[in-house]
Amino acid sequence: MENVFQIDSSFFYRPSTMVMLWILIFTSDRLMNYVGVKLYYGRVKHFLLFEDGYHLKSISEYEIGHPGGIIAKFLSELIISTTGVWILLYSCRLLSSWSFYEFFCGTFVLFEACIHFRHMRNVSLFSLAKKDSGLYGCIAIPKWIRLRNNFMEFIIFSLSYLVIFFFDTSNYFVLGGALSCLFASLSNLIYAQKEKKTFIRKNLNSPREINAPAI
Repeated sequence: MENVFQIDSSFFYRPSTMVMLWILIFTSDRLMNYVGVKLYYGRVKHFLLFEDGYHLKSISEYEIGHPGGIIAKFLSELIISTTGVWILLYSCRLLSSWSFYEFFCGTFVLFEACIHFRHMRNVSLFSLAKKDSGLYGCIAIPKWIRLRNNFMEFIIFSLSYLVIFFFDTSNYFVLGGALSCLFASLSNLIYAQKEKKTFIRKNLNSPREINAPAI
């Protein structure tokens, strides 16, 4: 008996399919980031103060109240990234480079899987940050510590994907995700080291400020 739930894998080998999937993933990424930023300025900021704001691509409180600029930036990034994804995947199809096609699909999709995990964790945690939740006090977190934490998260995902690839070395989709997360982890580590040196240099003559409570 034919399995009615069987999915035709050729469906995913169409650039148009992956482009539509990318549009959904990219939109979801930016939407969850917006929710996280809004929760940060509305609740979390009273308990947890991030240097340069919630996201490394800093969004101000003014932009939250006047989202026109955010929407314009989102649409421009969506158009540019979607065009790039379509050109890249369509080129792979024209050259019949299906291994590279799978690799690049994994690079986009599995990297965003890591990003979405981080968004969901933040939104889940931030939604609990209420004055009657038992939280009290405030802690300020320098940018270099956040970047170092990003490094650990990306490297964990990269190693997880590599374990899967170890058992299925023909799975270039997973390999793409592993290498993209590895690249992101190393970039964050290098950036963290630079930010740490800057932070120490700024506070070298005033060590008390490093441990001063954020108000």
